[in-house]
Amino acid sequence: MELDDDHHHVHMDLLSSADSDAVWDKFLPPDIPSILSHSSSSEKKLYLTLCENPVLVDDGKMSFTLDKWSGKKCYMISPKDLMIIWGDTPEYWKWISLANSRFEEVAALVVVWWLEIRGKIDTRILSPSTVYKAYLVFMLSEGARGFDRDDPLEVKVGLFGEEETSSKRIVFLGRQNITGRPMEIDETQYPKKRPDGWLEVEIGEFFCPGEEDGGVMEMTCMDVDLHRMKTGLIVQGIEVRPKRAQVILVFHSQISEAFSRLQMCTPQAKDRLHRDVTHILGCIRALPSDKMSESSIPKWGQLDEFLVQRFGSEAG
Repeated sequence: MELDDDHHHVHMDLLSSADSDAVWDKFLPPDIPSILSHSSSSEKKLYLTLCENPVLVDDGKMSFTLDKWSGKKCYMISPKDLMIIWGDTPEYWKWISLANSRFEEVAALVVVWWLEIRGKIDTRILSPSTVYKAYLVFMLSEGARGFDRDDPLEVKVGLFGEEETSSKRIVFLGRQNITGRPMEIDETQYPKKRPDGWLEVEIGEFFCPGEEDGGVMEMTCMDVDLHRMKTGLIVQGIEVRPKRAQVILVFHSQISEAFSRLQMCTPQAKDRLHRDVTHILGCIRALPSDKMSESSIPKWGQLDEFLVQRFGSEAG
């Protein structure tokens, strides 16, 4: 297929912009230089690296990544920077090294009858105008006890020092002895396996307004019943990251806007688009159905006839 000069220039501009530092710089947070002291990578390489590989910051007290869909900031607070009741008492907790942990050491529960874990984060270091969710990231060792259906935890998120602002809920770190039909089970109360092999359970969510209106958010996990023995919990940290449904909406609008400018391209470029969009659709399908809404589906009608025919049935 022959392209006229105008279409050829549009196609070449799109291809060259994919590797342009100016384009990828827009995906990076404006304060990235202060988070990472120096980097010789291109903006594209830096962005993709930060999406896939956590970087330790604040003297190893936290890890930092970017959300690949939106470029918004994500942090995990290390267990050393959490307030764990009796965490410095070897009879109750010990500190061990694990190969698949982001941090040098994680907290391993020996035995307690009182479990309480608190973490704090200054919202001014997060991305503004963003709803965040907080998660406890953990494992249960073989022989762990005290984390089944009879042993709930109370979790809450709120402004530090302001109890009335906290939103409380009940979660379980284990899935043993779950009763009820699947439709009756609130999956957000139970842990999910992460791509890195760890488990996570949602603590709660909060809105980050912006740097000037920020405050310190506190995330808490604690026993409901203080008289039941617990053992075998391994804590990697508390992670805060953008709420997924919101991120998908932002990402879809960016993709739709970019595709709407594309009227004609080479067969090779179409094949590349096919692979990319198929991957995007696969990621969307992997999301829990309760996190999706009609408004979050891209407007594929903005694409040319070729792309509509290719993806219309999948996106619809």
